[in-house]
Amino acid sequence: MNKNELVSNIKQWITLDEAIKNLQREIKKKRNEKKENTETLVRIMRDNEIDCFDLDSNGGKLIYTKQKIKKSLSKKHLMKSLMQYYNEDSQQAKQVSNFILDNREEEIKENIRRKVKK
Repeated sequence: MNKNELVSNIKQWITLDEAIKNLQREIKKKRNEKKENTETLVRIMRDNEIDCFDLDSNGGKLIYTKQKIKKSLSKKHLMKSLMQYYNEDSQQAKQVSNFILDNREEEIKENIRRKVKK
């Protein structure tokens, strides 16, 4: 690859990066609007015990659902749970916690990013 091709490639990358940033700003605004609408609709459907809205012919249905989601596993929660399991034997709980945390899989991702002067 010669110098002109490299410069052209960099310029194209910057143009694409700018376009993506602009689209991401628009997407963020739309997501926030959708989140506000969702919160309003969930509140209305929950308060009025509405399970489903039938939408127009091509829209299908708007269904109210509720599901339990487990929180992510933090180091603090892991230690607390192991302390309970090992009946306050902090040495054994700490050993198991360290083993789990030290043996997590690691992944290396390579990327480039643009730092813009502000």
